[in-house]
Amino acid sequence: MNFMYSDYKVKIQEDRMTLNYLVWIFVERGGGKIDVFYPSNKIKTFKMGEDALPSLKLPEGVLKPFLKALLELNIKLPEESFIEGKLKATEYHLEDLRKLLKLNK
Repeated sequence: MNFMYSDYKVKIQEDRMTLNYLVWIFVERGGGKIDVFYPSNKIKTFKMGEDALPSLKLPEGVLKPFLKALLELNIKLPEESFIEGKLKATEYHLEDLRKLLKLNK
């Protein structure tokens, strides 16, 4: 079963009773079914509305270090890369204009 990046969805819910964050990683298959992904590379299919166990259960104290580790990977979403590229292009364009107009930085 191969799914594209854009097919995956992630839902995070705070469980205030246990101070855990429940994370579901899933793909909607159509026909009222979803595939939930688990760390052991298992995939389980559920009907929409059926209770599915979360993919991950993170204690409150683990969530911030987990997110920090993800950020350190410097993974960019396609939209972020596009915006970053536009900003770089604008920066170079402004440098060229300064040179043409003989302005100091």
